[in-house]
Amino acid sequence: MDKSSSMQAKDGKEEASAIIPAEPESDVSFMRIAHLNRPEWRYGLVGLLASAVCGAIQPAFAFIMASFVTVFYTGQDNIMKEASFYSWMFFVVGCSTLVATILQQWSFGVMGLQLARRLRVAMMRAMVHNEVGWFDREENSSGVLTTKLGSDASYVRGAVGDTLGLMLQNVLCLAFGYVIALV
Repeated sequence: MDKSSSMQAKDGKEEASAIIPAEPESDVSFMRIAHLNRPEWRYGLVGLLASAVCGAIQPAFAFIMASFVTVFYTGQDNIMKEASFYSWMFFVVGCSTLVATILQQWSFGVMGLQLARRLRVAMMRAMVHNEVGWFDREENSSGVLTTKLGSDASYVRGAVGDTLGLMLQNVLCLAFGYVIALV
């Protein structure tokens, strides 16, 4: 008898029990995910630029707010003109926030969806090419495999989509904040 399965007699019937070693889950590097997502590099570029704009918005808002407040303390004769200018600057910041956020979410969303689709197709191909006995194992039942197809690719999609956009936005916000603070 081999170590992968054994036959046991129980009440005159033979029952197959599989002794399956637990497969260690391998960690996948971000570079491997980026390599799989290479066909969508244009969306990544748009997402990166939109993340840069989203990251620059908070420091820009702080700068405009500080400038707006100083208008009232300087005692200038043209307070209304300056206040109107900074009010329009707030409007521009709001509109650019809207556009940049939509572009960021759209581009990283498309990247994540395409990667999830590509991973699901690869997983399905790998499943179909297994021998028939592979499907008899309890951990390879149709429900388990369907759940893996639905959830595993979605986890990667979440890592590429929302998480990547938020990380870029936060790093760029920090960088722009330092630039504004030191200038």
